[in-house]
Parts: sequence; C-alpha cells; structure tokens
Amino acid sequence: MKKDRKLTAIMFLDMVGYTSMMQEDEEKTQKAIQHQRDIVLPIVESNGGKVLRYIGDGTLCTFESAINSVNAAVKIQNALLEDPIMLRIGIHIGDIVSEKGDIYGDGVNVASRLEPLALPGGVCVSETVYDNIKNQSGIDCISMGRRTLKNVKRPMEVYALEGEGLASPSALNKFNLNMKWIAFAAVVTIIVIVGLNIDIGTKDVGAEKDIGNLSIAVLPFANMSSDPENEFFSDGITEEILMQLSKIKSLAVISRTSIMQYKNTTKSLREIGKELGVANILEGSVRREGNRVRITGQLIIAKTDKHIWADTYDRDLNDIFAIQSDVALKIANALEASLAPEEEKRINKKPTNNLEAYDLYLKGNVLYNEYNNYFDRKILEAALTSYEKAVAVDSNFVIALSRLAIAHLELHGRDRTDERLAKAKRAIDKA
Repeated sequence: MKKDRKLTAIMFLDMVGYTSMMQEDEEKTQKAIQHQRDIVLPIVESNGGKVLRYIGDGTLCTFESAINSVNAAVKIQNALLEDPIMLRIGIHIGDIVSEKGDIYGDGVNVASRLEPLALPGGVCVSETVYDNIKNQSGIDCISMGRRTLKNVKRPMEVYALEGEGLASPSALNKFNLNMKWIAFAAVVTIIVIVGLNIDIGTKDVGAEKDIGNLSIAVLPFANMSSDPENEFFSDGITEEILMQLSKIKSLAVISRTSIMQYKNTTKSLREIGKELGVANILEGSVRREGNRVRITGQLIIAKTDKHIWADTYDRDLNDIFAIQSDVALKIANALEASLAPEEEKRINKKPTNNLEAYDLYLKGNVLYNEYNNYFDRKILEAALTSYEKAVAVDSNFVIALSRLAIAHLELHGRDRTDERLAKAKRAIDKA
C-alpha cells in the first residue's frame, strides 16, 4: 500500500490525573472520558480536523493548518472550563506518514512530547507552530524556553498559548492559585535565590551570543565509574561545580539547561564554544569507587583548544566539597576573575556534613531536572522521595529542604490538595 507523506498539524490531548482517577473509580473515570470526547470531537471536526485515534485517556488529532489546530485547542479548553477533569494539549507541525488510516513519524513524536509540558488547562506549541500563528490577531504566546524532548535530537523552543480560559505560566490567576500558594512559592524562591544561590549568574543561550572572555560553560562530566548507577553522581557533580562558579559574579556561567544537550556529544570544543557563545569550556570526568573519588578537570579556551588549567583530585569521598570549592577557586584564578571575600566564603561553605544525605540530594536533583524535560509525574515523585530521604538523614540540610518544598509545590500545582500545600509549608518553615 502506498504511503502518504505530508506536512500536518498534529494535536495531542491528555487528561490530567487519569491513572489515579482510574484507581479510585474506574466506572466514573470512563464516563468522564466519554463526556470529554463528546465535547472534543465536534470542535475538532468544525475546525477542519480529524480525530485519528484514542489512546487510553489521550486523543490524537490532525489538522491541515496550524491556525485551525490552535483555534480548536482554545475552544476545547474553554468548553471544559467547568469540567472537574482538566486537559493538557500539545501541538506541532511536522512531517507524517499516513498508512491504513493511521499516522506515524517524527511530527507525531514531537507533539506527544509537547503535551506533558502544558499546564493543566493549557496548550503548549512548538516553535514551528508559533512561527505560523505569531502574526495572527487574538492569539498570544509566551516562551517556555528551549526544552530537550525525549527521542528528539535537538532542543527546541516551546511556547504556551495565552488567553481567556487558558492556563499559562504568566497567568497564575487562570490556574486558580490562592494567595497561600503564591506566598509559599515566593518564600521558597527567596530561600533558593538569596540564601542558596541556585542558578544565580547562569545564562541561558538565546539571542545573546558572545558574552566575553570571562564566560564559561561546564560540560557534563563523564562517568568513569565501573557502576553505571553512579551516572547520577557525575551529573550531580557537574551541576554542583556549575553552581559554585555561578557564585562568582564576575563570571558569566552558561546554565545547566543549555549545557546538558552536549552530554556524550561528538562535537568539537570549538563548535560547542561557538554555539554557546562562550570563551572557555570546563570538561572533566568523575570516577567513584567505594569511598574514593577521582575528579579530573581541564579548562580550555574554546577557539584555540589551549589548556589554561588542569588538575586531578584523588581523594576520600569526604573531601568532595573541598574539591568542588577548589575547582571553582582555581578557575577564577586562571581566568583572572575578580573574587570578593564574601564570594569565596560562600564557595567554601559546606551544605551538609552527611555524605549519605548529599548522595540522596544529588539523586533528587538529577530526577527533578529530568522531570523538567518530560513533566512525568512519576519522575517528580521519585525526586521528592529522594529529597525526603536526604532530609530524614540530615534534618538541617537547608538546600535539600528548599528543593523538597519546591517539589511539593510542583505537585500541588498538579493535584490542588491542601495536604500537599501543608507539606510544602512544613519544609519551608524548617528551612
């Protein structure tokens, strides 16, 4: 049979909280699904679209144009405003192959990965869709940044639709958040940014390119351990060194979001430096065996491939914080970056004295960062569990408490339960 290949607007819809609802009341959930399908189908068809198939609680639709798919998505979300079960919608324009009444291809994969990025009651679209609708009156979008999507080669810019009846990142009131939620989120933000320096000084790569000779990107450190389970440790060390460097105001440090796309890359440092717009690149490796750790690092000028600093640390695991601090200070010295006494003091401050708690905290960070790529609830719950264990081991581990609060707040945004909000508040109060 001949395969029909064409450029198509693909829309994925998915119910929020479907799994837990099925566990609580299967019959009631099935009725809710049918109710929503009865609403969705006529809206899709009236906008020139087709419902191709239902996948559990999800729906796959196609349209001949981006504007038709977006109009349908907005009408669907507005039609379900009073519905107790919310939908997420993702839209992409891509090349698909039609065969025997079904479709497949990269475009379908991208649309399915965009849907979980939407807020409940919201619509997330790819940059391709955005380019097709940005000049249309009555349609507004807000960038959600560049995202790495599973099984998609390159990170892409994604956008949330904004408008009446739509949940979007810049419209918390459309998401029906109460003032307690906003206040707690603000407190956590203050704890994290002011007290703990998470992501201070880091830069995402966008329109700004060359950001000077004091710019640096920390590439993901390679895991050289015999145990592949230690991958979380090497990723965690990468982020921790990046955070240490970000405490030095005179350095322009590229954010973790931008550098993780180069994990296991075959690109040259010259290419990476040009793409990120940085003068310097730090690369290295981590080997953890038992209670010993070996960390190697080398600072390289991207354009010339010249090494300006390199060192190997072969020590007990107990020295891990001293290693991270030393790397940051040595790099500042090699780049002749100005370093205030209070910055050096903050770099040398240990977050915890308990290595077991620190291990659990690193695992939580890696999982939470993965969740931000895929918005998979199970990944978020695993991250939260890891933070809870870290806090159980060291109840005064402030940065782990703040991350735990943020994870609870993220889940509260999905579940809307008072119990989740109370757990977030307890973690904030303790921090």
